[in-house]
Formats: sequence, C-alpha cells, structure tokens
Amino acid sequence: MIIIKGFFILMAVIFFFSSVSTDASPVTITINNPTCYNVYFDEKQLIEKYSNGTVTLYIEGGMLSREFDIWYELPLSSNVPLYIKGDHRTFRENQTTFTINEPQITENYGTFILIKNRAGNAITFWTGGTVNPLLEQRGTPSQHNILRASDKREFSPGETAVFDIGRDTRHDDYFIRDSRVDVPFEVPSPLNRNYLYVFEYSANSITQTDSRPLTEAGLPAPITVEFDLNNIELNQDDKNRLIQALTTALEHHKVPLRPVENENSYEGRIFYSMRISINTRITQPTNQNDFSLTLLRNGTEIRSSIAIRNPITGNPDTRQERFLNNFIRNNRLNDISTFFESIINDL
Repeated sequence: MIIIKGFFILMAVIFFFSSVSTDASPVTITINNPTCYNVYFDEKQLIEKYSNGTVTLYIEGGMLSREFDIWYELPLSSNVPLYIKGDHRTFRENQTTFTINEPQITENYGTFILIKNRAGNAITFWTGGTVNPLLEQRGTPSQHNILRASDKREFSPGETAVFDIGRDTRHDDYFIRDSRVDVPFEVPSPLNRNYLYVFEYSANSITQTDSRPLTEAGLPAPITVEFDLNNIELNQDDKNRLIQALTTALEHHKVPLRPVENENSYEGRIFYSMRISINTRITQPTNQNDFSLTLLRNGTEIRSSIAIRNPITGNPDTRQERFLNNFIRNNRLNDISTFFESIINDL
C-alpha cells in the first residue's frame, strides 16, 4: 500500500513539472538609445540616454509572454523627472536588436514652470494670496507618474523649483516674494499644454530663459550665431566653418547649447544668442587678428571672452584666409576654457 501511494505521488510530481511550459526562455536584446532620455523597459530595466545596453525578456511560443512597455524619463529639473509612456512593444523570438525612437506625447501631462533662484536668499512663488508648493515626483516608472505638491514652499539660493500651472492664467496675479518684497511675475498667456517654461530670478528681476515642448526637455538650449565683423568679411563657407568650430568647442567643454543657423525664433524658444566678433587690428610691426566671443541673453551681454590673439604676417590679401585656416585647424576656441566654464555657470 505504501509503495502504491509513493508511486502515485511520484507520478503526480512528474505530471506537475511536465505541465509547466518549457517554451518560456530568456532572450537578450541589444538596445540602442540615441535619445537624450533615460528609458525604462518593462518598467524597471534601464537604458541610459545616449547609450547602448541590453534587456532580458521572456519569450513564450515565439511571442512575449506578458505586456511590455517603454517609459521615457523626461527631466523637468535635475531632481523632478516626468515619466512618459512610449509604445507598447511585442518582440519576436528571433529579434535581437531594437532602436529607441523619440517620445511622442499623446495625452496631457500638464504645463510646468521652472524657476531658478539666482538671488542671495530664499524666495517663494505666489498666486494672489496663496503661496505655491514645489512639485515633487513620488512615482517611479513602475508606479507611473505621481507628481504631487510637496510640503516645501521656499527654495534657497541656487535651487531650482518646478510648479504645475494647470489653469487659465490671464486673471491671476503671480509674483516672487523676496524678503517681503513682491516682484511681479509675468506668466506667458496663453500657456501651451505639455510645455516647460523656464525663468531665472535675480536681484529683484525675473527673466524668461527658455520655453519648449516637454518632448524637448533635457535637450541643449538653442542659440543663434551672429557675426559682428570689423574690417573683415566672411562668405557663407567661412561662416559655416566657424559655426562648426564653435559647435565642436561647445561639445568639448560640455556646454548645453547648440548653434541654430538662419532662425530668429520658434515659438519664442530662442533665448540665447552667441555673437562672434572678429576684429582685425594692425599692430606695428606685426599684423594681429583678434577673435572674441560674447554671450547675449535677450540682447543683454552676460559673458564675454578674452580675445584670442593670432599674429599674422605677410600679404594682407591672404591674411584672413590664413587666420581662419590656422584658427579652425588648431581649434583655438578650446583655448577659451574659462569662458565656456563660465557659460555653464550662467546657464
């Protein structure tokens, strides 16, 4: 009797394990993420921005055995992310690679205002008689967005605060309170949905420095390149060469700006302009070319470089070409490291 019972127990165990699907198997997929956003697969496997990586998925019967989504992490600020749901994906068993596309927003995530405190003391942001709380993200990709008002109302010097403006602002009075002084805050009207508006507060003044769709949060701020020429003219090819040299220098010094050519404005999103000043000075007994950069914000100079001086001798007719060749070939822009470091601090 004991032998018979043992036989039936053994058969039951064998049947149990044989009934569990042996088709489900882990598959490693290589992911290329060329976007500026961290991306989460299956709500927890992270592929960092501008990088390649791998994720492990489980395939059953040639298809994924469960739902599979992509979540983008959009940085409203350095410590307040926004999670945007991407496409639902199904992978075949023989698929080994996948490239991330730019996010597309199909629902209303809100309208956000970011304020950088450049003042020397703490400030608060008010609507009428009500102080606005700072936003914080309490969710994760697996929990989705849980953007909530925090208990914090005041933000310190150097701190950046994010606020959700989810209503018509035309009839509201906004202001910054700084040591009992109320500084009027002009909110753009009308506000666009799924947009991020960026402001700086400094010395009792408020400056709008950026405005962009949420899908561009985290991208470098656009700049315009202007040429202020003195006794020298550049053709379009030479301008393009200088723009490329400037782009290389910005990338080398990790300055979050990008040149924008032949574009004055786009929905008010060009807030920075870089003016390139090229001055030719004749100093006896040496011909000397000076090259300097000036960063303008809303037409106001905020940072200027020390001129790069490049003595050029010889035929004045070929001086400009030889100066440009020498300047670009040796990438002399990288020499103004202090200037680029200062831009990063200004931004």
